Amino acid sequence: VQWISKGKRVHAKNSDHDVQLRIGSDVAIVNDSEMKLDLATFLRAGRTIVPLRFFRAALGAEVDWNPETGSIAISSK
Repeated sequence: VQWISKGKRVHAKNSDHDVQLRIGSDVAIVNDSEMKLDLATFLRAGRTIVPLRFFRAALGAEVDWNPETGSIAISSK
């Protein structure tokens, strides 16, 4: 994962996925295809905030929410 300050962008890449996010945009680029996000990415306390549903849809990841503990687990399929 790389932060690109010029343009306020995040670029993440692994063997299967190439993801580009721009702060303030509700569109991500995943493997050269546009993907609409539920809401625009934003910064909070120096961190990029992205909807969890994005990980499931774009990266094929499992996202599990535990309402009792307030924890979230993200794992690859």
